[in-house]
Amino acid sequence: MMKRLAGGVLISWMALHVSQAQTTRDTFDLQIRPLTSPAAATSGEPQLSVSSRGVLLSWIERTGPQATLKFAERTAAGWSAPRVVASGADWFVNWADVPSVLRLADGTLAAHWLQKSGQGTYAYDVRLSYSGDDGKTWSPSFTPHHDGTKTEHGFASMFQMPGAGLGLIWLDGRAMRPEAHDGRGDDAAIGDLRSTLEANIRGTCGSSRVRVLPNDGSRDE
Repeated sequence: MMKRLAGGVLISWMALHVSQAQTTRDTFDLQIRPLTSPAAATSGEPQLSVSSRGVLLSWIERTGPQATLKFAERTAAGWSAPRVVASGADWFVNWADVPSVLRLADGTLAAHWLQKSGQGTYAYDVRLSYSGDDGKTWSPSFTPHHDGTKTEHGFASMFQMPGAGLGLIWLDGRAMRPEAHDGRGDDAAIGDLRSTLEANIRGTCGSSRVRVLPNDGSRDE
């Protein structure tokens, strides 16, 4: 009897939720409409992030060898005027590994981009900067990694830490073999890369502004 009762309650609960989901889906009015981008015609490498204030769009504009990271914020009033985060002639600019700008819960803006560290194709570092005045001014840039090698450091993802602070995950390419970039990598190379990424996930945290702990790729950080 109890089994039949439990089965009946479960079926009734599922039916109720399916009905509610169907009602929500039927009454939800979703409209997709194009928006004019605040970025210039020479822009590329877009990235979106979301905060309680709205949506942030960041992008890179190129003028010859000079690359400039800009952003604008979308609120109910529309797009803000684009602002400059940083620029340089020694950046690593790639369609797959793009910069970003993120607004933290306390209002601080954090930004990251990639800067060449040597002559090798994949010798570049993650650079970080923060702003406490909505992007009018930015701190001197710094790196979250301190291994000092001219290897790949990229594919960074910034996120709000629980409570307060900036979280950051990035790819540490010191263990990557050269053939991994041309599709000839083996399982060992992929395994080395996975373990290094896992170590870097453990090694980064933040405070109410931006604080990054030293990271040397070890597992006991």
